[in-house]
Amino acid sequence: MFTRVKSEDPEVRQRVEKVMLYYLTSVANSVESVTVTIEDVSDRLGVSLRRCSVDGVLVGGDRIAIVETQSDLMLAVTRAMDRCLRTIRRRHGARRYPRSA
Repeated sequence: MFTRVKSEDPEVRQRVEKVMLYYLTSVANSVESVTVTIEDVSDRLGVSLRRCSVDGVLVGGDRIAIVETQSDLMLAVTRAMDRCLRTIRRRHGARRYPRSA
């Protein structure tokens, strides 16, 4: 699994890498590459927000794109990574707890 984090701040990059690896370790065999981009944006009222964009390529060639915008950086990252994990599991049919027969 190839991972890349795009951020101007090296401390933010390290924190995001840790969170990303925490979330994606369980589905590493299903993922070819993941790119996380962190941006500062403003809403129409001028409030400063953080946008976390996750772009990924799965083993079968499927692509995923998730965007999460929040006022707190780590909240945006964790919510985006949680959505990414659920999307990967849904696309590959992986179940956390297999159904009993």
